[in-house]
Amino acid sequence: MTYPSGHPCILRCLVMFLVMFFLVSTFCIADQNQVSATVPSAALQYQSENSGIGESSVSTDNVDFDRGLMHFTPAQLMEFQEYRNQMPMIAVATGESLPAASKSLLSEVPYLGKKRDQGYCGNCWVWASTGALEVTHSVSSDVSDQLSVQYFNSNWNNGSSFSNACDGGWSYQVADFYNSTLHQAVPWSNTNASYADYYWEEGQPSGIPASSIADTPHYPISSVSDTRLVVNQGQGNAINTIKSQINAGVPVVYSFFLPNEGWADFRSFWKNDSETAIWNPDPYNATEMTGGHAVLIVGYDDTVNESYWTVLNSWGVRDNRPNGLFRLKMDIDYNATSFQDGTEYSAQYFDIIAASFSSVSGQGSLSVSSNPSGASIWIDDVNVGQTPNVITNITSGIHSLKLSKDWYFDNSDTFTICANQTTTISKVLSPEGSLTVSSKPIGAEIWIDGSDTGLVTRAEVLQLTPGTHNLTLVRSGYANYTATFKINAGMTTPFIALMDETGGSIAITSSPSGASIFVDQADTGYQTPKTISGLTPGTHTVILKKDLYKDWAGSVMVAALNTTPVDTTMIAGGSNGSIFVSSTPSGGKITLDGLTTGYSTAKKIIGIPAGQHTVTINMSGYQDWSSTVTVRAGVTTTVSGRLIP
Repeated sequence: MTYPSGHPCILRCLVMFLVMFFLVSTFCIADQNQVSATVPSAALQYQSENSGIGESSVSTDNVDFDRGLMHFTPAQLMEFQEYRNQMPMIAVATGESLPAASKSLLSEVPYLGKKRDQGYCGNCWVWASTGALEVTHSVSSDVSDQLSVQYFNSNWNNGSSFSNACDGGWSYQVADFYNSTLHQAVPWSNTNASYADYYWEEGQPSGIPASSIADTPHYPISSVSDTRLVVNQGQGNAINTIKSQINAGVPVVYSFFLPNEGWADFRSFWKNDSETAIWNPDPYNATEMTGGHAVLIVGYDDTVNESYWTVLNSWGVRDNRPNGLFRLKMDIDYNATSFQDGTEYSAQYFDIIAASFSSVSGQGSLSVSSNPSGASIWIDDVNVGQTPNVITNITSGIHSLKLSKDWYFDNSDTFTICANQTTTISKVLSPEGSLTVSSKPIGAEIWIDGSDTGLVTRAEVLQLTPGTHNLTLVRSGYANYTATFKINAGMTTPFIALMDETGGSIAITSSPSGASIFVDQADTGYQTPKTISGLTPGTHTVILKKDLYKDWAGSVMVAALNTTPVDTTMIAGGSNGSIFVSSTPSGGKITLDGLTTGYSTAKKIIGIPAGQHTVTINMSGYQDWSSTVTVRAGVTTTVSGRLIP
């Protein structure tokens, strides 16, 4: 591949060298407990706004810890301004306003949701810039593929603990690094190319060395440029300038700066408001800046009463933000300023990243192996042979892969093919076994490890992991049958159960349905309508719980071999919510507010009063994990703990 000479220009390289030397990095570090950073005096000294984050939990589904911000010294801001003055620019779009319209580039973004989450790593600048590259790749080359953020992180300064990508940076540095060093982007699906710096800690290197990331296949890049937009010549002209870029299929990197109270308000806005709410930064104009953040504008709508920009963040997702988006008010003051130590600076910057991807259309190959070998290879649902194998003449693009072998779980993934390149994939298959269950009488529901299989006796339950499992059989008019059984890899385990006809049943219905059923304070795991069988004769307490409804409770008399009906109408107005608790590894015992729940991860715990609660997960051989979570009425809050041996 031949790359253009003389790009970037000598002056730009000299300025970049000076900026890199003096700035080292611009921090965008996640607020952490007792964060400290030691850097040269000429470099930025990160100063955390908070001594702690209040939440030690980390989850890519619903994270309550505050992401970090970029912080600057006055000298750094001056250096940055000087560098921006050397950058190419797109002049303001003057003239009549562009027609009102609604435009979105989200269809060009290869993925949304929980994967787009910087975690504890302060590389918002890399996420925004990589998102711009992905959109450019899709628009210009018709290739919609997730690009590896980790590939940049691990190569930037060799992923070292000093001036790590997680310490922060700017979009122009992404452009210059691709031009000077990388010359290519790699798919997220490459071996070890998925994101590994979510749990990054200050002073530590990147989560995986660059040498471990497969750079085949890859997308050759001949050039990348970062261009600033001129937006300080009137609101209408600024809007025209940004809309022109979006209309041309070009997203805009948006960097903005706020004071302490502004960041508190923005974080509250992110955590509590919906994706249709609109953020307005104007109240914080001409205030003392305390930090900045980089995001990506991917659309707009000025056909509505309050016009807005659609903005893609890198803070993951929440229940209220399933796509990781927020809306920015369009009619803002584009001449807004911030102050630091009495000096005035711009409060926001708008840039575009343009890239020229070399063509990778054509055909390539896939080298695929598995442990054990002999697995059937399915590409795009077509059987093409067994592992190990090299499959040739595969059209460039993204394809599905499935490896299947008797007595092993199917292994499914996607892979990318580029012309004249060989993609290498190696998979370790997980063994499985099966269980045949018979009962007397037949027709009992089969539950494995607390989950309904949807089968009734007699039946074979497939794809069970080797080890010990819990079995529950449920049949109206009979006591629930519980037992443990062991699954061996590659074998079918037979099980026969004799169920006792000693209990009675309660047939419970409610309006509305879907209420969780508790009998004698124990969670049955069922929801209405449901018949609970196998109950001892006598009086039992039944409680029904449903979010946004008041709990219903009553005493029910049960007679042997009889079914007692219970039908109730639940009253709206409850303030309960739920918590979904998961852990790595799973199977940890869950304690809520110091009380044992009897549940293990992963588990949704319902009927929890709104407010703050303490969740603790403990597992033999691991340190206890604890976090404080806020439960809101009618909302399921997700919390996930990583257990440390």
